[in-house]
Order: sequence, then structure tokens, then C-alpha cells
Amino acid sequence: MGQAGQRETRDSAASVAGIKPDARVESRIQNRVQNRIYNRIDRNYGPQASAANPFAVAQDETRAAGRPR
Repeated sequence: MGQAGQRETRDSAASVAGIKPDARVESRIQNRVQNRIYNRIDRNYGPQASAANPFAVAQDETRAAGRPR
């Protein structure tokens, strides 16, 4: 509630009402960061794997299927 003849700003009105406008923005930013990290995680990542490893796995799977190369 402002005084007579004084304009009430958004910040002063929010502080009187107990509203925290930045809290919503901060939670949105936090959720966005968490979602981006979650989406970038490679579920098939093998820390022990090398560049040649996929070819070795494919060769083993081909042999297991009974198709000699």
C-alpha cells in the first residue's frame, strides 16, 4: 500500500504482498540447467571404451550370429 500521491512500483508492491518475483525466474533457470545436463548424458557411454571398441563389439556380434567374415 502506497502513500497518497506516491506511485507504487512493482518492487514495492511485491515486497508488501510478500511476493518474490525473482524466485520464479531462479527456479526456471535451475530447472533449465538440470534438464540440459540430463539430456546431454550419454546412457551408452563406456569410460573404458576406445575408438576401436565398437568395431570389436560388432565383430563379436557378427561371429556370434554365425556369419563368418
